[in-house]
Amino acid sequence: MEKFTRWLAGKFIQDAQNTGDRSVRERYGLLEGWVSIILNTLLFGIKLAIGLIINSLSLIADAIHSLSDTATSVVVIVGFKISNKPPDPEHPYGHGRAEYISTLIISILLVVTGIEFIKSSINRITDPEVIKISIPLLIAVVFTIVLKELMGQFSRHLGLAIESDTLAADYWHHRTDAISSGLVLIALIGSQFGYTSLDGVAGLGVAAILMYTGYDIARNAIDSLLGKPPKPELIHKIRKLAKEVEYVLDAHDIVVHNYGQDQYINLHIEVEDNTDPMTMHDTAETVENLLSTQLNAYALVHLDPISPGSEDVKKVRKIMNDIQEDEEILQGFHEVRVVDSENHHIAIMDVMLKPQLSSQQINDYMQHLRKRLGEHLPDFEFRIQVTPIHRFK
Repeated sequence: MEKFTRWLAGKFIQDAQNTGDRSVRERYGLLEGWVSIILNTLLFGIKLAIGLIINSLSLIADAIHSLSDTATSVVVIVGFKISNKPPDPEHPYGHGRAEYISTLIISILLVVTGIEFIKSSINRITDPEVIKISIPLLIAVVFTIVLKELMGQFSRHLGLAIESDTLAADYWHHRTDAISSGLVLIALIGSQFGYTSLDGVAGLGVAAILMYTGYDIARNAIDSLLGKPPKPELIHKIRKLAKEVEYVLDAHDIVVHNYGQDQYINLHIEVEDNTDPMTMHDTAETVENLLSTQLNAYALVHLDPISPGSEDVKKVRKIMNDIQEDEEILQGFHEVRVVDSENHHIAIMDVMLKPQLSSQQINDYMQHLRKRLGEHLPDFEFRIQVTPIHRFK
């Protein structure tokens, strides 16, 4: 199915390999949406006709599920259309998060449909009816299951190609339709052996699948709207790319904001403090251009001059490494500098602590950390800043 999906994308999408381009991404969404609309409309007609012929509530419910898939495919198309709109004064970061909103709408439609069929399914369990079916009808149901699974795989591969949560949601929509059709098939077969209430039970199963899938999709969409953390692989790639640039010693305090397909990256890079200002400036711009080119992102770089060869810095770093090995709460440290004053040294650094600590726990640990550092470096004053959880090392 993956090869077929790539072939179809190549036929209908110009420059299909350039998935970072906003217009190409939109065409992927439109392709998935229109294919889903056409096939789901076909499936709705087949399932509804069979359900009415054999008087199967679960199959009629499954037909409505397929029709709801048609509605969600319209939402997919509209969502990709809106997300492709360029930035404007009211939306300076673009409209990329419209894709998350369309995903949320899909989830709501799933839940509402599931609720509607709970009552009907309970009535069928309490007042069951004998369903008579034929081999051709069973074959037709099996056909809808296979076709729906293929549609799901089609959506999945397109979604992976452009890393789209909306298409991933539509994949699960198709997949749950295939599963629910499987439950209907079991109910139809069971009714032939006297288990007439299975039709209502299968209807409840369809409703449960709809509601759970809707909840799961909604949770992911809301997380995206609120701001999910970037994947560790992306943080690693950003640091790796930054360190490939001449004069860059390390990178830290990496912040990534996502607006649909658009990414905004902020980071700090460390350079030796004896580097001339113009070289520092050029280095920062080189990192920004590299990240923009390689990751199709907007990048902003902050410079941190450090003295890695300083004996005082080496001394502070060694003690901090020992403390980090001893104490789980200390997750890391960076940007270590030592500034000499008239009477003593000032050690400046950022530390990363274990997440989900209370303000009191952070304050208590910082007092403990300064005390422990002071035992080894009594002539030093310590200025330590805790890195916020949204910044990554």
